[in-house]
Amino acid sequence: MRTLPLDPTEDVGSARLAAALAAGDVPAIGQALRHDYVVVPLTRGPAGEPQVRVFDMGRGGYELAVFSSVASLAAFLGEAPEREFGLRRGSSLAPFIEAQRGLLRRVSFDPAGPHPMSADVEGVLAALAPQLTDDDVAWVAGTRADGAGPSPESRVYALDMPLQRDWFPVDLTDRGRLEKELSRQVRRAAGSLGAGRAVRGELTRWLVAAGESAAAGGGRFLAGVLRRHEGIVVGLSLTMYWHELGPEIGGRSHLDLLTDRLAAQPGPEITAGRTAHGPYVRHTRVSPAPDGAPVPLLVTDYWMQFPDRRGLCLLRFTSPQLVLREGLQALSEDIVHRATWVTEPA
Repeated sequence: MRTLPLDPTEDVGSARLAAALAAGDVPAIGQALRHDYVVVPLTRGPAGEPQVRVFDMGRGGYELAVFSSVASLAAFLGEAPEREFGLRRGSSLAPFIEAQRGLLRRVSFDPAGPHPMSADVEGVLAALAPQLTDDDVAWVAGTRADGAGPSPESRVYALDMPLQRDWFPVDLTDRGRLEKELSRQVRRAAGSLGAGRAVRGELTRWLVAAGESAAAGGGRFLAGVLRRHEGIVVGLSLTMYWHELGPEIGGRSHLDLLTDRLAAQPGPEITAGRTAHGPYVRHTRVSPAPDGAPVPLLVTDYWMQFPDRRGLCLLRFTSPQLVLREGLQALSEDIVHRATWVTEPA
């Protein structure tokens, strides 16, 4: 790690991180952290060795501050006498963050501006993890004129979703083993939660119906989770559908046209929203019980527009626990807002 005295210049740091922060582009921020060098404030240990400096937030919690330039660090430090910093590749911070996970409450980027952002420790560790699409050569060559990430012409081919460890994925390609695999997953997950045989049977029927519907409808991905809440076992399924629709026609986006069709249905519950990665429309409804399922289902659809505007991704969440609607939708909303697009040059 290079150690330097503080000189408030914009030339030292990561112009791409600064551009990504200005745009609020979360995937581009992750790319800049993995590929570029960033500015990290330092302090000295007992033997005079340089150490990454963290800042006390009170109540025993600390904040790690990362900067896109020496100038942004200077603005943050003001007249503080300790003004040493190091240049580190962003990805090299992962071991330090992991080791200090119990003390760090958050990681902040350019906290004194001009475009401050912060994230929780888990989110930053996920962003620092190597990605299949990382390409140092393409990064150095530059993929967009402003250097903030993929060009507008980049084609999207996947959606990366951060699911916690208790979610279990299900293979939709082998329909002959689908029911057996779902039954096994329910027995394992529900058994660890102390669910009885009757509850396991109901959850299995619900998930099997969701799996068969996903497989028949061309679902790209299916996952489920079971958790105990207030004495009952709660289930939620997630299916991803992928719709390549081609160029927009008539000057209106595919998402706008879909919203019109949904609004024309009787009694729609439609909410428009936006993540850091683009717009979406949420469509919530109660669906009649599918074959074999004992109760109606809460269905929450998130229609997300591709960054290249050539298609739509549908994330469908279902659950038989209608009474827990608010909590289930909060979980669904969190997954949608944390999801990131994976793109490649056209």
